[in-house]
Amino acid sequence: MATKHTKPTQAPLKTREQVRAEFREAGVTVAEWSRLNGFKRDVVVAVLVGRLNGSYGESHRVAVALGLKRGYVADPRTFKAVA
Repeated sequence: MATKHTKPTQAPLKTREQVRAEFREAGVTVAEWSRLNGFKRDVVVAVLVGRLNGSYGESHRVAVALGLKRGYVADPRTFKAVA
């Protein structure tokens, strides 16, 4: 008997507006969240308003942490691209 394979479910991505609303609903400031999560406030704000799209570096890590994009955070010191 064949078994049915299902893909693991992933949480849907959030919009920038949804993330900003979550901050307001929780009463958490961007500065506080940034500090507690080790990010620069200016980078978090830039991601939330769309000045940075989260492609590389800290903006990528912020976007992943906020649920704006799928991905993972690699340690750049040990990352090796697959040839």
